[in-house]
Amino acid sequence: MDGAAILWDMALTPLLGTAECSASGLAGVAAGAVVGAVVGVAAGGLACNLEEVGAGVEALGQVGGGKVQLTLPAVPLKRDRCFLFGDIKEADEMMITILSGKGGTGKTTVATNLAWVLSLNWKVQLLDADVEEPDDHLFLPPQIEETDSVEILLPRVDQKACTKCGECAKVCQFGAISVFKTGVMVFDSLCHGCGACTLACPEEAITEVPKVIGEVKSGKVCKRIDFSMGILNVGEPSGVRVIRKLKEKIDPSADVVIVDASPGTSCPVVEALRNADFALLVTEPTPFGLHDLQMAVGLASEMGVKAGIVVNRDSEGFEGVDRFSKESGVPILMRIPYDPQIAELYSKGILFSSRFPQWKVEFDRLFEKIREMVEP
Repeated sequence: MDGAAILWDMALTPLLGTAECSASGLAGVAAGAVVGAVVGVAAGGLACNLEEVGAGVEALGQVGGGKVQLTLPAVPLKRDRCFLFGDIKEADEMMITILSGKGGTGKTTVATNLAWVLSLNWKVQLLDADVEEPDDHLFLPPQIEETDSVEILLPRVDQKACTKCGECAKVCQFGAISVFKTGVMVFDSLCHGCGACTLACPEEAITEVPKVIGEVKSGKVCKRIDFSMGILNVGEPSGVRVIRKLKEKIDPSADVVIVDASPGTSCPVVEALRNADFALLVTEPTPFGLHDLQMAVGLASEMGVKAGIVVNRDSEGFEGVDRFSKESGVPILMRIPYDPQIAELYSKGILFSSRFPQWKVEFDRLFEKIREMVEP
């Protein structure tokens, strides 16, 4: 790629961790969530961290209208150092994200049982991305070997150097920085640490200070199950950064990566689902379960991820999930019955597939169905 001037729309950066850009007429994707001097650009749908490929930003142009002009040197982009929308994912492993929409439907039950059964034949990595309340470790206790802190960079304004021009407030999409006659105020609880305000300040009056918002713990459950979980500190508004750090732990040598997402369809779930090969949607046969299942299916469809349904605590009396499956074309891949024995084992932290051999067969069948959908 030849050296070119890039127009990077900072207003898009905080939304999904991406930003649109153009270089010599080529549409591309810029690496979002810029912190410090880490800036990326590429063409053809790939994003590359320019620091990692050994290239630097030659010039930073004047900020105006929320756009930053970057002048980049000619640099050969190395495919093995590239990533799509900020996630690093090798080509061979299959990543399955388990989500539900509604909380309490059985994501943890499905994620842990699936991980254990698959580990009998495959190398598995389990990532607990429910960073506000991770609990996979209660069923598959790991030996923690490493703990990494997760930081966010918060802006701090030098009031003496600030001219109150308001450029910082214009580029902030979350209302985290406001300009008053008496000075500039930063609302830390609203800040997503995207760095837009720092880049936008023409007086260089804004610096950034780190704040620890959580941690990622990693280790092994057994020889064939690697485990990592994200933990968001109490009181922090968003776990997206923790999930990004967690997904950096993805092992390219794993055959299957299982990501246990948080409930809902908000930003943390979007981050957990990003770049997944398959979305396994766990629901229950109730009107509330159906409502949130529809939202989860919509999210997977919007992100272009193939999806299938697991009905947990299945029982007669409500047929809404079956009707929705037929109408939407999203198949029901497995049903787990409403069974007091399964519930009792769950309450004791015991995987029911380890006690009932027929469920080893069922989870193996589930994985085969997923493989057929992912690799037709």
